[in-house]
Amino acid sequence: MFRNMVEKEQTNRPEDYFEQDGIRQYGEKVGVFEQADLESIKITTESLIHIARHLVSLSREAQSRLIGQDFLDGSEHRTIDDDFLASQLATAGSKFNPTINNPEKIVSFCLEKIKTILATGQIPFWIKDPITGNMSVDFRVVVTPEDKDNFGIPVAEKLGTASLVKITPEIADRVSEEWRGAGQAVDRIKVNVVSGVEVPMTDNLIITVKKRPDRPPVLYTAFTGIATALPPRPSEQSAEALEYNKKWWSDYAFIK
Repeated sequence: MFRNMVEKEQTNRPEDYFEQDGIRQYGEKVGVFEQADLESIKITTESLIHIARHLVSLSREAQSRLIGQDFLDGSEHRTIDDDFLASQLATAGSKFNPTINNPEKIVSFCLEKIKTILATGQIPFWIKDPITGNMSVDFRVVVTPEDKDNFGIPVAEKLGTASLVKITPEIADRVSEEWRGAGQAVDRIKVNVVSGVEVPMTDNLIITVKKRPDRPPVLYTAFTGIATALPPRPSEQSAEALEYNKKWWSDYAFIK
């Protein structure tokens, strides 16, 4: 499905984009994700943090492994403590089934799924950001009953929530704007939220891998739900990309 994407003629201009799953991706396709990428992929403290914010709770083992670790939050060095982990869990967004409470287990699952995808030949492209030069790639997975069994999730239950919903006239009067979270600088953006709406459940998993020039790839995050446009960030996006991303997010709200 990744090779059947609608795309414009590619140049290196920031306004160029192609569409994937109905969402504009601004940037240039610069080759497919390869076996060598999988073999060199890194799991960082930030990887575990980004996944942890999609959990309902953390096991004591996971907490003990994370607390005390240092990481770079934007340009600031920080040390993980209990308050920081609590802020991650409180971040608005999709959540994994409560049975899953260890980000390292999700990491292992993601690596196995990427390996399986490579074997099928349905390999996604690296997308190079025209402004930063950084690259990213998304893998889309639908979990199987066997996958759920490995996580200890009953087959009748879903992998997690898809807590981002389209704003319709029926719910528009319940939508408000608030800060997404305070855990990391990347979370400090305003988003739409809505209450009193049933949370959709899903077996869909999105895995994102990122890579900077001349550095090995990093498993950036994994979450349940739908693919989204990039959050609007003026310092990192062209004027056209920023306008599109603002418009996309204005049409959606997180269920509170």
